[in-house]
Amino acid sequence: MKNLTKIIFLVSILFNSSYIQSQSDSLIAAISPDSLILTIKELTGAVPITLNGKVKIIQTRAILTTGNRQASEYFSQRMKQIGLNVEHSYFQGTYYNVQLNFTGINVTPVTNFPLWLCSDWGEIFSMKNSGAEWESRLNSATPQTDRLDWINPQNQNTIIAVGKTGNLTLTTDAGESWTKKPTGIASILHFFSSSSGTSVAVGEKGTVWRSTDFGTSWTKIIVDTNTTFSQGTFLNNGHVLVVGYDKTLPSQGRIFESKDAGVTWFVVQNTFSSQLKTVYSSDSLHVWCASSNGEVYYSNSAGVIWNKSLFEIGSSANKIFFSDNSNGWIITSGKKFFNSTDGGSTWNFLSSIDAPITINDFLFYDSKNGLLIGKDISKKQTSDGGIQWLDRTIPFHYNVIATINGTQRPEHYILFTAHTDCNLTTPADRWLLAPGADDDGSGIAVLLELARIFKKYPVPITLKFASVPDEELGSGGANNLGTTLLSKPYTCRLVIDFDMVGYDYRYPRSVAMTYYGGTVADNLFTQYVNNISATNIPLTPVGWKNATPANAAGFYNKKIPILGLMEGAGYMSLIQPNYHKTSDLWSTINPEYISNITRSTAAFIHDIATDLFVGISEDDNSVSIPSSFILDLPYPNPFNSTTILRFGLPNPAKASIIIYNLLGQQITRVAQGYYEKGYHTVSWDASNVSSGIYLARLTVLDNFSNIKFSKTSKLLLLK
Repeated sequence: MKNLTKIIFLVSILFNSSYIQSQSDSLIAAISPDSLILTIKELTGAVPITLNGKVKIIQTRAILTTGNRQASEYFSQRMKQIGLNVEHSYFQGTYYNVQLNFTGINVTPVTNFPLWLCSDWGEIFSMKNSGAEWESRLNSATPQTDRLDWINPQNQNTIIAVGKTGNLTLTTDAGESWTKKPTGIASILHFFSSSSGTSVAVGEKGTVWRSTDFGTSWTKIIVDTNTTFSQGTFLNNGHVLVVGYDKTLPSQGRIFESKDAGVTWFVVQNTFSSQLKTVYSSDSLHVWCASSNGEVYYSNSAGVIWNKSLFEIGSSANKIFFSDNSNGWIITSGKKFFNSTDGGSTWNFLSSIDAPITINDFLFYDSKNGLLIGKDISKKQTSDGGIQWLDRTIPFHYNVIATINGTQRPEHYILFTAHTDCNLTTPADRWLLAPGADDDGSGIAVLLELARIFKKYPVPITLKFASVPDEELGSGGANNLGTTLLSKPYTCRLVIDFDMVGYDYRYPRSVAMTYYGGTVADNLFTQYVNNISATNIPLTPVGWKNATPANAAGFYNKKIPILGLMEGAGYMSLIQPNYHKTSDLWSTINPEYISNITRSTAAFIHDIATDLFVGISEDDNSVSIPSSFILDLPYPNPFNSTTILRFGLPNPAKASIIIYNLLGQQITRVAQGYYEKGYHTVSWDASNVSSGIYLARLTVLDNFSNIKFSKTSKLLLLK
């Protein structure tokens, strides 16, 4: 039996033959060229944007840069401003021909958080707490020369990062703004700093460099030319230790100390039987050194008296770290972890890291939770003190998925995609300022304009709008999008992808379209062509059958038709005016052409959404009748401000879904009545409810009003 709502909808169309055309005309008239161009200006850095209350400029959208993430956040924020439900789908991709290496990680003194992380391509990340995502804080734009290897938070606001080749970057406002400066030191072996602002760079040939003005000026101090230094540490603002080994007798470890913040230095009069590789202090009294031959030297008296212990004879320590005066860890060059719980007196083997990566650094922010970092942008995490290490690759990027629920069948949807990345294959072009690095953001501008229009003129089925941050170099955003959406219990009816919006200079009104997906896609392309003709929009479609845009990679071979609106009808250099050229500017874009693309798509989607709705049968939402009672996970969840709930009944029954708050108080009833067997979908509009956690409870009754089934799902409303 057809839904009463569908019958009413179809009857209304039959009695009003001009209904669809009038709505389509309204859509076309509502498209704003000014809105489109403003979006492109903001995406390409021509005008500033405001993110989280702060004014920013998107300088570049190359992979793994602040600009790229800002473009994603910009798209997310704009969709929320329109009033759409928005979710982020994080992913870790593969980057072709790009060497990426995490080099240094550190904790903020006293508070531990934020954690700070630096990289050899010159970018810095922070993590506010153990449950937060890593946030990009510094965009290098010149990764070949801006290598960073050590990062030292002096307090919550002041953070210094330094590279082996002498680069230094500094923030005094918790990462909101950064100052870059050269140190003038050609080769740095280790860098560390104190909370008072004194910085020490360990150089070659027994040299240290000292700065008291955040790296603006440096004083060179030759400590001992016969000593090779490895690392150093501050016990307090005045007391400094550096460790290493004798150049003429490499088996003999050496420690030098300074009690005037690095101005004058003295050798510590102790014999250390192997090279000292790493040193760490937890306070002004406790300090530990680990050697190249399995030894640990530790002091509870600021280095006056040293004790010795062993972690593994023959193993060379890469780093020693203590989270407090009792709990410490050593990682060896063979990727073995050892642990002490008694301040370094005894050591136990914990685990071997099974990883092909080079491990560069690690830390623990309490006795159980730690992270390690290394090459190929990998990160591992432990929550049991280092016994087990699990892969936790940092999700630099996320797809943004915004949703306008359909008025009649929200479980069926059309997906729009576009990308925000700026990437060419050569190192020089990869880091150019937007838009010359690859993309002018015009596809994203079209998506935002379509979302703005369809929020005002909703259609019977759902519309989803997704930005894919990285499709140019195969980083996996498009595949992640398909995996994320196709795993949900909802039906994708069509994918429409936008790349850059340009045109062949020989045919200024042409629009190149790809289509993939058999006869259905062929018919949709024909319908698009006919729609352009019927609406008198001055465009000439040119079709490319079975050519698929990269943004829809996750939907190939899924029996879902795909349409793509590309850069034009020509190929490579024939496409004008913006086609992946370093000389491209937003001002060379043709506003009227982009507006016509948007108008034609809006009219087409308005018509095809109605056609798709009319073609949906009652059983299209289920493969079979469920064998038991089912309450699916809400989607989206978290949500703002509408979510969809789907339940299944193996037999006809009385059913209800009631929303409760955490106090058990009823908020609303979203389903109530007698339902046929099969799957059923309802939605909850929580626009008048405050943010928080809510519970959706499905209750099924028999003919005597006895409860046959009950299940509850948790909902998180974020506004």
